[in-house]
Amino acid sequence: MAHVKSAGRILEGRFLEFVGKHPGVEPHKRHHLRVETEQGELVIKVPKYLRAGLRQDLAPGAWVRLAVYSDGDHFKATDVVWTQERYPQPLPQPSRSRTCIQVCQKGTCSKRGSRLVWQAIQASLAGRPLVDQVTVEATGCLKACKAGPNVRIGRVAYHDVCPEQVPQLLAQHFPDPES
Repeated sequence: MAHVKSAGRILEGRFLEFVGKHPGVEPHKRHHLRVETEQGELVIKVPKYLRAGLRQDLAPGAWVRLAVYSDGDHFKATDVVWTQERYPQPLPQPSRSRTCIQVCQKGTCSKRGSRLVWQAIQASLAGRPLVDQVTVEATGCLKACKAGPNVRIGRVAYHDVCPEQVPQLLAQHFPDPES
């Protein structure tokens, strides 16, 4: 199962310290910020063009607002704004657009059972109230023919998907609100 960079978002929290990728890294090689947010403590990598200014101006305890994106299980910053006091109101969260589930219906994927995966997705979605959150579409080649059937949920691609895996994949991307 391959992961792709997710769309960016804004995080707000209190800066704790600069940290390195590994413990014991020299201070000038610490390229990550440790930040306490509402989601918990996060470590966020800072790009080169932001590092010098941050090291000079950012003090532990300062409130920061970060524009970040997720690269797998790591966060990377694209912008950092700081102040000594907390921001008065949280940023409005953008409305979630509909997530698109794409199922390859071409060549090798079709021969390997993508139609059964399509039917399993339709059946799983029929039992859940996700009509306003999800669109399902048959698509052309997703460029991993030898690892078919291929499914893309949002920006995450899955290969060699069998119909039995579909409920687990949907639960991972669309958690059941009752549980």
